[in-house]
Amino acid sequence: MQLQMNTTLRLAVMTLTVIGTACETAGSGPSAFVSMLGTDTVTVESFTRSNSRIEGQLVTRLPYTHRIRYAADLNPDGTISHLEAETSTPDENAQGPASQSWTVSITDGTATVERVGGQNPGTNSFEVGPGAIPTLGRASIAMFAFEQAMRQAEASGVGEHPVELVYPTRPQPVNNEIKSRSTTTSCPTT
Repeated sequence: MQLQMNTTLRLAVMTLTVIGTACETAGSGPSAFVSMLGTDTVTVESFTRSNSRIEGQLVTRLPYTHRIRYAADLNPDGTISHLEAETSTPDENAQGPASQSWTVSITDGTATVERVGGQNPGTNSFEVGPGAIPTLGRASIAMFAFEQAMRQAEASGVGEHPVELVYPTRPQPVNNEIKSRSTTTSCPTT
């Protein structure tokens, strides 16, 4: 349990460090991020954003090596309406779980999450606020979700912008907020 808490704390510090050094949102097009803990590469993510879609993949080494491929459809206002994601573990990693996939659809204030494979297959629905952001589950350190939150905060034009994160295995969204530090830069609160 202590090891898991230490790992979680290290990931949180690492994520905030990465975000703190790259708070300005990028324009449309390809983005890539490498997250390191000391000299160890922890995650590598690349994604491409257009006006209507985000497509990417994230390779993470914690707690085991696995890859998540994802695609999100965007509403005209830039919020996410639908996310599809699939996790796979390399054959060389005997400790990793079997492949699993999930979709998150957000319509009229309701998020519907469908999971296939893994330890918790099934469907659940719950209420969400406008601009809820689907995540990649345990790999919530995915930069596409942080960039999405920053874009939505900037578009809102307010100093503190609430963010609801939709995880594939949680029965309700997780509330957070983004504080805008200027008109061109937004960063998650610490």
